[in-house]
Amino acid sequence: METTPELPRTPRRRKVITLGTKLEIIQKLEAGMSAAAAGREYDMNESSVRTIWKMADKIKASVAHTGSLNAKITRTRSALLEKMEKLLTKWVEMQTTLGVPTTPAVVRAKALVIYERLKKQQGSDQDEPFMASKGWYDKFCKRTKIQLPKLDKGEEDKP
Repeated sequence: METTPELPRTPRRRKVITLGTKLEIIQKLEAGMSAAAAGREYDMNESSVRTIWKMADKIKASVAHTGSLNAKITRTRSALLEKMEKLLTKWVEMQTTLGVPTTPAVVRAKALVIYERLKKQQGSDQDEPFMASKGWYDKFCKRTKIQLPKLDKGEEDKP
């Protein structure tokens, strides 16, 4: 009996879907299409379609807050956090326009202030706390494409 040699398996690449595509899938599921049929149509696993369906409210909120259907979001974040980042971006841009120097510690502290203010205004019982960590700061700078100083290793962990 002759056996064929096994070819090395290459790991499957993660397929990132735009918010617009996710919204289309949600609309088709709302219209009555099955998850299996939607999966076949969009060439994706049925479980991925079901996950999109389960996250429909968060995806719709992300579309409303980002304003872009072409955004590729792999993890939906809370609307409160997105709103805080939008306000923080405007604040940083205003500080830059006025020529006021902004340090990472000042930006992180302002992020915490804005977050807490929004949380009180909306009466939100946000389960996950917002820490304004170094990692969040670096990713915030990358997401918003704002040129702010990078955190140094010697800089304090807390804002």
